Amino acid sequence: MKNIITFEYSEVKYAEIFDEEHSIGTKYFKKFIKSVEKKYKHCIKLEYDSIKLMNFVGVIKINDCLIEVMPKMFKTSNQEINKELIYRNLYYMLDKANKVKYRNVVTEEFNKAHVSILDYYINIFLQELNDKIRPNLYHTYENTIENRRSIKGKIVVTKNLKKNLYNLSKNICKYDEFTENNLVNQILKFTTKKMLKVTKWIKNKKLCKEILNRMIDIEDIHVTNDTFYKIKHDKNLYYLEKILSMAQNVVNNLFTTFENKNKQDIFIFNFDMNFLFQEYIAKLLEENKSYILGENMEVLTQKGKQYLVYDQGVGKLRLIPDVIIEENKNPKIIIDTKYKIISQGNSQSEITRNDLFQMYAYMGKYHVEKAILLYPEQTNSYKRKYQIDKDKKDEIFVCTVNLKVDLLTEEDQVIEQLKQIILMT
Repeated sequence: MKNIITFEYSEVKYAEIFDEEHSIGTKYFKKFIKSVEKKYKHCIKLEYDSIKLMNFVGVIKINDCLIEVMPKMFKTSNQEINKELIYRNLYYMLDKANKVKYRNVVTEEFNKAHVSILDYYINIFLQELNDKIRPNLYHTYENTIENRRSIKGKIVVTKNLKKNLYNLSKNICKYDEFTENNLVNQILKFTTKKMLKVTKWIKNKKLCKEILNRMIDIEDIHVTNDTFYKIKHDKNLYYLEKILSMAQNVVNNLFTTFENKNKQDIFIFNFDMNFLFQEYIAKLLEENKSYILGENMEVLTQKGKQYLVYDQGVGKLRLIPDVIIEENKNPKIIIDTKYKIISQGNSQSEITRNDLFQMYAYMGKYHVEKAILLYPEQTNSYKRKYQIDKDKKDEIFVCTVNLKVDLLTEEDQVIEQLKQIILMT
């Protein structure tokens, strides 16, 4: 299999991807174009002789060619690609963002050509799911209507008269059954089966088969994004919420087509790096709030309650900062993460007016004197301070944080950097 490793906002020529059998103009090539236009035109641009990868991080498999697209924040000036470090950091960040425990993996496998970051995302999901369902599958009460000999629950009189008018030995009954064959397990089974078809990692295939063996009595259904909104959430489902969130991510972002029933010819999977960067920073602040912030400080993530304007007393355009730091329940600092690259030479144009206006609105509505726009660092660190008014203390700090260190062993450097940023004056 041909393996191409590149970064966001790069270009890959069609000649590098397609052989003569699947070249430009063939049915196969048109099938690929249709696949991209159907779901990924917001992040993959189709040029005359190439595909341009915009805000896309993930994998694209086209027949025997695997394209691995790395985050732009890991791109260095010397163009060297340390695949093992990049994937190890992404794996670690994915664990934190999805609030599941970090798993020990053989990091040497990150350098294998056939193993992609999708395989590691699948591995996080499968290991966590395997742990959660090991004692028992999730059970819930499901409404059941059945034509049976013994009476159970209530007899559905109208249907029973139509069905059993001349068969008095049976009754159509309606009752609640405590069962494992419910929508939650049906979604998890669908997602696991999809992963089994996509993953190239033997350990993942083994885990998939173990999980599916436990789900042998679960009904097969087709799952779309709408299916997730039919789940009835209750306190008993809490332990599976993150697993379901990851499953929804796979269903939404993994696109596959098949040349025949068994051979998969195209799949595309895209990671939301905006979400990953935001969640990782928020989790670090939560876990280390005493050291970074001091006592009596709390970290609130995505919990803003203010509105930009009101229409006849009804709030419009809710303002939800990524992080609000509170002292004794009073907002003190607003932090908003932006997954954009700020370069030292052209930083002024890259910090958009919209970003600054957004922070200005946050500060006014939450009555804080300090706000931080936080970007990932690519080459050099960047720090800049803006004053809202010449005579006021209100300040917006624009900073970068370095995530190119080995997060598994050197995360304390990131924590120290965050502390210094928050203490800036």
